[in-house]
Amino acid sequence: MKILIFCIGIFLAPFTVFDGWEDAGFTIINSYETNGKTTLTLSDQDSSILRVHQTIEPDMDNIRLALDTRDIIQEWENLKIREFTVYFIEDSLIQYQVIPESFLYDNQDVTQYMPAGMLFFHDEEKILKYSFRMIKDNASMKLEGRFINFSEFCLQIDYAIRHPLAYADKTNYLARLDKLDYEIQMLRLEFYALQDKYGLFQDTYVLQQQRIDMLQRAVLYWANSQAMDMPSPIDPSIICRIETLKKEEPAANASDIHQSLRANGISISVSEIQLVLDALFNDF
Repeated sequence: MKILIFCIGIFLAPFTVFDGWEDAGFTIINSYETNGKTTLTLSDQDSSILRVHQTIEPDMDNIRLALDTRDIIQEWENLKIREFTVYFIEDSLIQYQVIPESFLYDNQDVTQYMPAGMLFFHDEEKILKYSFRMIKDNASMKLEGRFINFSEFCLQIDYAIRHPLAYADKTNYLARLDKLDYEIQMLRLEFYALQDKYGLFQDTYVLQQQRIDMLQRAVLYWANSQAMDMPSPIDPSIICRIETLKKEEPAANASDIHQSLRANGISISVSEIQLVLDALFNDF
């Protein structure tokens, strides 16, 4: 009878938060629970540290998925990890925060642009994605997308570093205003140099000064109207074409010019055309 009770007790013993990780070959170094969240510090056979935050008790399938993802990221070339943390938030969501010690790509350490590291996650369909912020030249960039492979991921990081404004949030006005203000100052310097070299007439100076003032007003207008969400700089040749069409037909609006450009095989959005009209003609 005692043997029977003992066996029943074994089968009815609850599954603890430690069992899955111990079955996966980890040693529990430390654990504590606060406000329904369990935090674990684990060590594997290679004495590599893994931190886990659980608001649920993950099953073995999710534990294996998390460990496989950790193995993949740890094998990335030129990536040295300072801290790797897994978050089990709910049954369908697993997050991975990677804090690099160093991450070399194209002869530079890109960790200088990652103040909070990198965040990956598996969605409800178990698709691995990434979503984290980088900072370059005062521009707060957000990188997000589906993780395809290491090479493609590195290309996204490299392009963001080379073109920070292309990834900047639309609310990141300061970086965009800084860039526009810099371009205005360069325009002034170029004009003054031409004036000194060629002795331009006073009326040309007035017209150029008016153009600078219009650009300044456009900058303020864009900031106030939240109209800076451009995926990439507009092609200068397209800007010249828009300016020509507007001068030929002063009554034409952005939609009219958009139809004319599209008829000639030129691809640009109505909102981008409106930005050009704002800047060159103050057509608010």
